[in-house]
Amino acid sequence: MGSRFDAVAGEDDIFNRKLASQLNVPFARIDYTLFPDGEARPRLLDPVNGKVLFVRRLESFPHFHPNKTFVETIFTIRMLHDNNARKVHTLLPYLPYSKQDKVFQPGEAWSLRYALEAVKNAGCRKVYTVACHACRDEKELKMVRRIKVRNYLPFGHISSFLNKTGWTGSAIVAPDEKAGLWADQVAKETQGKLTVFVKERDRETGEISMEAGKVREGHAVIVDDMINAGSTVLKAIAALKKSGVSDIAAACTHFIGASNAAQRIEEAGAEIITTNTIENRLSKIDLTKPLAEWLSHA
Repeated sequence: MGSRFDAVAGEDDIFNRKLASQLNVPFARIDYTLFPDGEARPRLLDPVNGKVLFVRRLESFPHFHPNKTFVETIFTIRMLHDNNARKVHTLLPYLPYSKQDKVFQPGEAWSLRYALEAVKNAGCRKVYTVACHACRDEKELKMVRRIKVRNYLPFGHISSFLNKTGWTGSAIVAPDEKAGLWADQVAKETQGKLTVFVKERDRETGEISMEAGKVREGHAVIVDDMINAGSTVLKAIAALKKSGVSDIAAACTHFIGASNAAQRIEEAGAEIITTNTIENRLSKIDLTKPLAEWLSHA
């Protein structure tokens, strides 16, 4: 396929090499060294020029370090400019700080806004991301002037995977109203019935309460943009079990896996279905090809 970029730059891993191959451009390796005192030093190992797509993915727990990764991202954008990149666009499949997309309580940092301002000031004018928590069904996040944030919605690929693996016709559950739009798309594409649960989170303690709707099907798929520590999904699983649902899957774009979430969800009796936006052992849906197609036109 044709490409709008002259190179892809990032860590030397399968995701980045496949993306460069799909875009039909050279791949430039970046090495990340962490010194004993904790300071980070990115180093470009291959030459670049023209318009460069810089890719930075996070790993799931116990290697999920958004603060470290973000500092490395800022350094790398500047480093690429210092090494002959004319323009740097950045693909952050999971956008750090997207949950703090506004000030919820007095005195809090508006973290996502500050992060995007730092990316812009480092020399990046366009960021691509996937299922951004702050965008919901939007295709573009408009928060900071003079930087474009384009959002790719992958839920059609989750639907395709569910249809191929025996989940067609299952109840589709949104664990809260915000996930309802994504879950509604999956329900339509898998011939399932949508049920939206009502969730409330205490902003001080983080405790979750959930009001579950009735689910009569014997199998159900919980659909959300991310699974962090798994508290929301576990509440939904418990409610489904109480309704008599025997087969349950938890499908998400981003699996972070804090607080031993994978083990707790699997022990609760649910299969985890996720993509490779975050590097993890559970990913079953490869987004490199659809992302390359989207990036060619976004």
